[in-house]
Amino acid sequence: MNRVLLVSDPEIECSESFVERLRTIGIDVCNARDEAACLRGLQQLSPDFLLVDPAEHLTTLESLLALLERGGGCPGRVAVLVTGRQSDQDLADSWGWPRDQCFTRPSMKRG
Repeated sequence: MNRVLLVSDPEIECSESFVERLRTIGIDVCNARDEAACLRGLQQLSPDFLLVDPAEHLTTLESLLALLERGGGCPGRVAVLVTGRQSDQDLADSWGWPRDQCFTRPSMKRG
């Protein structure tokens, strides 16, 4: 069974080749364009990883953390990864998140 990466950042457009490469190593990529879709995806897909930009979607991150705290129908553990325009270290410092779970937003082109 493949692991699932839920991307909740409309600025990240994963190329088909990137998505296919992840699929070959056992990771399916799903996108959520807004907070409601993110929370729905979290509950329905039970993703292994969630990539979110709190600067763009702060309520998504706050809602997500509250949902995870309550158990919210989310079986297992979801690794929450933070992305943004800042460096990994700046993201970690700004959001109080572990540096190894922070990533500068990748520049991805369609195709």
